Amino acid sequence: MGTNFQSIITEFDNDFTRKILGQTFSDESIVTQKLFCTSITNTEFTNCRFENVDFTGSYLKTCTFNNCTFRQTIFHKCEFWDCSFKNCQINQCQFTKADFYTNIFDHSYLQKIDSSWSYFGTCSFYETNISDIDFTGAIIDNLTLKETTFSNLKVSENFPVKFSKSGKLTEVTDSWSLEKLINLI
Repeated sequence: MGTNFQSIITEFDNDFTRKILGQTFSDESIVTQKLFCTSITNTEFTNCRFENVDFTGSYLKTCTFNNCTFRQTIFHKCEFWDCSFKNCQINQCQFTKADFYTNIFDHSYLQKIDSSWSYFGTCSFYETNISDIDFTGAIIDNLTLKETTFSNLKVSENFPVKFSKSGKLTEVTDSWSLEKLINLI
């Protein structure tokens, strides 16, 4: 049996490097934790629940989340590189000023997310349901979509979404136009 995530968090109290590399975690609940500026690389999470966890300023690279639940979790100013979210439930979370590079969301459900001022670059969404998302000031660049539904997207007229596909940049100031652009993909 491998190390559990909770024991690693406890070690952070004595060791401020906050790095997790090449680990596998399953069937864990992480509740009400502050994991600021944590680097998580080549790590797999299966059947894990994250609730009221604050990952502000963290870096996640080549991580896999299978059948995980995120609720009221904060990813403010986080970077996600080549991560995969499969069969995940992401609800009432903050991804403000977060950067997503070549991430995959597959058979997942995202609801009531604040992703204002975030960047989504070359991300893929497969059979994913996305609703009640705030895209104020976000940049969306070269999405790949397959059987993904979007509803109740929030967009600001003062801080438009910058939507780019195949080198063509469009500024979007209303949710209807954003949903229309997304559906053309």
